[in-house]
Amino acid sequence: MVVRSGMERRRGISTGEIAFIVLLIAVGLAYAGWMVYRQSLPAPALPSALATLAQPNIAEAARAYVRKNKPTALSGELADLLRHPEEWLVKTEAHPLVGKPAPLFTLRDHLGRPWSLADALKKGPVVVVFYYGYHCDHCVSQLFDLSEDIRYFQELGAEIVALSPDPAATTQERFGKYGPFAFPVLTDEGHVVAQQYGCAWKPPAADGFEQKHGCFVINRAGIITWANTGDEPFTGNRTLLYELQRVP
Repeated sequence: MVVRSGMERRRGISTGEIAFIVLLIAVGLAYAGWMVYRQSLPAPALPSALATLAQPNIAEAARAYVRKNKPTALSGELADLLRHPEEWLVKTEAHPLVGKPAPLFTLRDHLGRPWSLADALKKGPVVVVFYYGYHCDHCVSQLFDLSEDIRYFQELGAEIVALSPDPAATTQERFGKYGPFAFPVLTDEGHVVAQQYGCAWKPPAADGFEQKHGCFVINRAGIITWANTGDEPFTGNRTLLYELQRVP
């Protein structure tokens, strides 16, 4: 009886097995290379019809956002709407500009037309609104809210104006797609006016400023009588109307 040693019993890897392993490695490398190449390619453009469906309807979403806080647009007589303010009135925040002259400004709307706060105040009180921009439903919701109740502001002889850092071309494109608002929308490039009203802040180590929501009631004499600023758009139109009918 012949006993084979361990070395003799150990069979080496055959040429066929080596070829198979090399083939697996080559296939894996080829697949990895293909995936890297795919990632480097631009995403294929959707057909126009599908692309339209894929884009969110900002206006529709903004109106839905408004409805969360206000089930319906204001209705009825203005005097009736302003009864019992103790139940719904939002008092002004302790903003440093309340009781002081509003910083004057002249900016351009989406068509390049100049709008002046000084000129507007000659005709009546003004509500100045700062918003993030027309790029999300939350950002622009207050403008839809104000627009649907515009007749009450007009009844008080007040004008509304909205400011954001959006370029005029962006506002014009949104108006073409969703329709304009019932008041001017201005471009505040570089947050220049927002800074004067305390509605822009500079994060640490950031190059530029960040926008805040802001809403200000300015009487005919140019004095800020009410203010609200923060991360959320103000949604109390009855409060704004109440403050407007109180101002001289």
